[in-house]
Amino acid sequence: NTKTINKRSIPKASLCSTFMFSVINVFTQRSLRKNTIYGAFAGAGVFLSAHHDRKLETPPGWGVHFGLGNADADENFAFTIPVGLDYLFNISNQKLFIETGVGVTWALQNIWDNYNHTEPHKYRPAFIPSVSFRYHTRYGLMWKVTAMAAFSKNNIIPFYPGISIGWRF
Repeated sequence: NTKTINKRSIPKASLCSTFMFSVINVFTQRSLRKNTIYGAFAGAGVFLSAHHDRKLETPPGWGVHFGLGNADADENFAFTIPVGLDYLFNISNQKLFIETGVGVTWALQNIWDNYNHTEPHKYRPAFIPSVSFRYHTRYGLMWKVTAMAAFSKNNIIPFYPGISIGWRF
């Protein structure tokens, strides 16, 4: 009888443990929240912008972001397109992070040249390194304060601040 019980209990135990690990894995994946949608004032999108940020691994770690923004180009609406790569450094309990990043933002040339360029209707990239202080709530809210610079073909903007707020999912 003991051998019969052991032969039956091994498949049941393995089925039960597989189920338990599957349930734990599902709940763990929900809490990771690798995606963030956020709005930014100033920052990489120049004036106002909307972004999607995707963490490539469990935070802290690498991530990519892209967005669509606008800027005032000689009192006309002009799109900006920021894209970039970032890395999160955990400071405290998966809530506080330092985010470092590099990116490129495409915008009209006269925006990067303080509206003094002779070709105001050409889109040009600017290289944008950044450092942010980022905070995650346990409910999904994210906000960050960013300091960055912009290096374009004809100009350097040594300090450019930004603030962002969004939702992680």
